[in-house]
Amino acid sequence: MRISICVICYNYGRFLSDAITSCLYQDGQWDDLEVLVLDDGSTDETPEICARFEHDPRVRISRTENRGFGATLTRGIREAKGDFVFLLDADDRFLPQKLQSISAQITDDTLYVEHPKRVIDASGNPVTNNANQRSGQAAGSTSTIGVRRDAALAMLPVENEIGFHPLKHIGPALLMDQPLVDYRIHGNSMLDRESKGAWYFKLGGMTQRVADRLVALSGQAPTWTSADQLTQVAAHFRMMAAFDWMEAALQERRWLDAYRHAGGYLKHAFAARALNAQVLRHALRVARRKPIPQRSVVSSV
Repeated sequence: MRISICVICYNYGRFLSDAITSCLYQDGQWDDLEVLVLDDGSTDETPEICARFEHDPRVRISRTENRGFGATLTRGIREAKGDFVFLLDADDRFLPQKLQSISAQITDDTLYVEHPKRVIDASGNPVTNNANQRSGQAAGSTSTIGVRRDAALAMLPVENEIGFHPLKHIGPALLMDQPLVDYRIHGNSMLDRESKGAWYFKLGGMTQRVADRLVALSGQAPTWTSADQLTQVAAHFRMMAAFDWMEAALQERRWLDAYRHAGGYLKHAFAARALNAQVLRHALRVARRKPIPQRSVVSSV
């Protein structure tokens, strides 16, 4: 199985060398490794950093004008040559044992790999005992996942890594409990993007569009899944979109909208065969007008 690593960079030149080096110096022997560096029109020192690695036959640089994260992620999957693709934000870095740890457990049928992350600061030092460290540990963000390329191609185009999360639900998926990446928190990182209400509202829209993609795909299901499975996973993503919109309304104190989305949350949970005590407790938060601090408290999509 050939491995590609897509390093996604926009004006993260100051961290890029660390990211690329972490891919090239993995434990074990990886002669057929491809490190595809995707420069999304950076205006900082990124081109100069890339030039330092162009002599390495394992490294390939792909540069375009600035198109945004989703377009760059989509381009990476299309341009990668590997059978399996791991993703890495250019401000993060892989731990040396990542590929070796995964290769010991992955199979040719695996569609998706996910693992936790270790949080570091801008200088690369471990971060402990704060909210960023606790929220950062959750798996499912860009640098914590890998996808089988032929399955990922069917999900394109994507807006962000959530577009690949259905592969976890379809499976087979390898879900590891070992942190295998350093996730860097710094002044320009995306952890605290905007107000919680605005972020939940945007997240709901992205998740709903993933559900729509799954429904469209069910009309001619790929060989690695079925129409019935795609329909059920789509219901799960509609449930999570309704949850996000409910949470956005709670954060912004729009109580009537919160009740409306709570109804959608329960409806789609039933369709996804996921109606349980936890779902009911979260829906009942609307009556108490009680938002939650972060989505990972509920579940990762």
